[in-house]
Amino acid sequence: MARTKIKIDYGLCGDGQGVDPRECGECLRACGPAVFLLHQTLGAVEPDPFDPQAWRVTPMWATLCDRCGRCVEVCPQKAIAVTGGAGRRSAAAGAPGTGRRPADGGAPSAGWRSRIGSHRLRKRSPAS
Repeated sequence: MARTKIKIDYGLCGDGQGVDPRECGECLRACGPAVFLLHQTLGAVEPDPFDPQAWRVTPMWATLCDRCGRCVEVCPQKAIAVTGGAGRRSAAAGAPGTGRRPADGGAPSAGWRSRIGSHRLRKRSPAS
């Protein structure tokens, strides 16, 4: 599966040029896996360093993205593009990146006990 890539056009959103993401924040609220991070633009020269005005939303954890497209849909500036992969990753329970447990509540299979139970540690004799 191809890697998910999330691009944000900072000319439309953030960096003191486009919409201020602190006022909008639609993508932050729409993203279930919380892929985005709102932070001050690094390296920006601010008139008052204690009241920064240049902010941006960064897709910090793109590996958590399930490619649902909600962030793209809700962005009023259409500044977000999600690419990679073969469409939407299944958000079914237990799918990678969803953070969800299997439908059985995460109960491990019966096989794991037999594997762990059969591997007993021996006590080491003290070094002489």
